[in-house]
Amino acid sequence: MQSKLLDGLPDLSPVIGIKSYLITHSEDPYIIEFPAQVFVLNGKRQRLRRAQFKATVVRMELNGNVIAYSYGLIPVTAHKKKINGSLHLKQVAFLR
Repeated sequence: MQSKLLDGLPDLSPVIGIKSYLITHSEDPYIIEFPAQVFVLNGKRQRLRRAQFKATVVRMELNGNVIAYSYGLIPVTAHKKKINGSLHLKQVAFLR
C-alpha cells in the first residue's frame, strides 16, 4: 500500500478497526536534519549529501494497542533564526 500526502500530511483514510492519530510536535513545522554520510555500495565509495525534511508522524492503534507508526518526509530548505535558534522554512519541495 502506497502512502499518499495531502498538504504534506500522510493520508489518514480509515481502515476497519484501525484508528490513526497525527502526532504533534512542540516545533511547527517539525524539521529534521540528516548529516552527510559516506558509505560503500557494491565496493564503491558513495557520499550522501546533508538533507533537511519537514516530518509528520502518524500513530496507528487497533483495539487500544499501538500497532504501527508511519511518517512522511518532505524535502525542505530551512535556516536557524538568530533570536531563538529555531528552524525557519525557506523552501518546500513541490509534490504531485
